[in-house]
Amino acid sequence: MTSFLQRIRGRPPRLMLFALVCAGGLVLALRLDGSASIGSLYDRATPAGRATDSFHRQFGEEPVQVLVKGSPAQGGLPALLLTEDLARMLGLEGCLSGNLPRGARAPAPACAELARTKPVYVVYGPGTFINESAREVRSRLGAQRASAVANAERAAQAARKVAAAQGRSAAEQAQLARQARTLSLAQSYQNTLGLALRYGLSRMPQLNDPGFVSKLVFEPSLGFDTPKPRFAYLFPSNETALIQARLRPGLSDSQRRHAISLVRQAAASPAFRLKRGSYLVSGDPVASEAVASSMKDSLWPPLLAAVILAAASLLVLSTLRPRLLRLWPLVPALGAVAIALGVLSLLGGSL
Repeated sequence: MTSFLQRIRGRPPRLMLFALVCAGGLVLALRLDGSASIGSLYDRATPAGRATDSFHRQFGEEPVQVLVKGSPAQGGLPALLLTEDLARMLGLEGCLSGNLPRGARAPAPACAELARTKPVYVVYGPGTFINESAREVRSRLGAQRASAVANAERAAQAARKVAAAQGRSAAEQAQLARQARTLSLAQSYQNTLGLALRYGLSRMPQLNDPGFVSKLVFEPSLGFDTPKPRFAYLFPSNETALIQARLRPGLSDSQRRHAISLVRQAAASPAFRLKRGSYLVSGDPVASEAVASSMKDSLWPPLLAAVILAAASLLVLSTLRPRLLRLWPLVPALGAVAIALGVLSLLGGSL
């Protein structure tokens, strides 16, 4: 012990400086955190990495998924889509997308934050799909109606011109024009009726029209509650629907964590609570974030255990010199680890 103190007494400035650098490195190392970014899993310089980055720029990063599970006792998926719960799902999708009309009051605090920060690139969900489908059908019916009127008027004008060229009276010209108009409208009506029959429409389709929703989503040949296979990305089973919120590319780790937290808050909001089902937030970003957040805490226990085991080994092997002197090689080794982790923290690295 005396010889150890004598050896270090002659170099206090160097030891003090080394101790300060090690302490500073350790403090900085405590700032290190795990990264949940998908970009940390591949090399962006490779062709596959560049293709992945290009995909994310165009379509958003991997989605946070909100699984909507219907209660089997209450009817499963049909009970979710053929009732007012569909409007609540549509409201949640609009909240996650950050589309809050100017001056409108946010239905939940998380919606206001999502609208302000815009961490979600795009949202795919059952409510948006059905609502947009109804709007598209209404648009097609309206376009057919406008086209039918225009075609009927052109047919009437053509019939009037032919009758005038034949030297017929004004009354005969008007009668032939009316007949041409009626025939043209009847043909257009047939086309419109065919479109209406295709979707089982007796009126203009709406989100709250169970007949339209049932015809659009479900496949009767497979079962009254079985969704069409081509819509499996929205309706994985006869009890579930899926909302996908693709995150905006380029989010930092803290922004990604905050976005996932906001999605959870929105799904738990009373404004979107379902009467016949529930929400479960999942997806690759959620799982990756859970792993990354636990990585920092799980790193230090084995590191401390390794130090204790190394110290115990050195003490056991210490037979010729004082024990404290035998432990001296641990000091620079631990200092080097602390300094390396501290530098990694300063460079913006993660565990």
